[in-house]
Amino acid sequence: MNLPFNIINEYLDGKPVYPLARRILNLLFSVSITSFLFEKFYFKYQWISITDYKGMLDFLVKGYFFVPLCLFLIVHYTLLSITYCLFVLMTMRKSNKLLKWIYKLEFKQADSQTLIHKINTNPLYSSPIEFDETNFFALYNEIVNNIPPEQLIELEGTIKKQRNVCEKNFYLVIKSIICITVYFFIVPYFGWLLFSLSVFILLLLALLLYFSYLLLDIVPSAIKKFHFEVSKYMEQSVANLQNSKNV
Repeated sequence: MNLPFNIINEYLDGKPVYPLARRILNLLFSVSITSFLFEKFYFKYQWISITDYKGMLDFLVKGYFFVPLCLFLIVHYTLLSITYCLFVLMTMRKSNKLLKWIYKLEFKQADSQTLIHKINTNPLYSSPIEFDETNFFALYNEIVNNIPPEQLIELEGTIKKQRNVCEKNFYLVIKSIICITVYFFIVPYFGWLLFSLSVFILLLLALLLYFSYLLLDIVPSAIKKFHFEVSKYMEQSVANLQNSKNV
């Protein structure tokens, strides 16, 4: 009974409460759809009084609980499977396509000159020195070599964690759309305007989560690919310079 007050207290103390609220909403949506389907296919039930101990015992001992429990499990895991399959189908194909495009990219001399030119002419930050390929790549190596491996591992863990959050939020948004559709038909005063606005906002949120997940999914590979191409370009530049000196 103190759960709502505990959530409010944690929120006022600055503690994160969204993961708990997400789990509560997820459970509530499954229960709501289960209730709707039970009354649709069985009968309209009534709540057992909190003081009716005999009724509670009959509900448990005589197995009356088994039908709504099975229905709840079917609803909960069916919705989870639907949202999971939808998310995987949406993200996997697009992510693979973007990764293939990234792996085909090459860092060439024109790219190096363009990058250095943009750094030297950046209107937001005035560089104290004029960069060329020599001092730019020397600075790049200095930065890369001084990054502790622990920070890279921590960064990858943070990206993976945020990616999982986007995935779970996407599941909840799609489940919310399904539940709102059910509420639209069973709540007399829901109305078309509230239904349309709710679905529209949730669809926009689903798209935002979808693109956020894609971005978080390809960023590590894009960084590794950039570092690989830059390192390969620097090695080729050094080799070309030595060959020109030998000639």
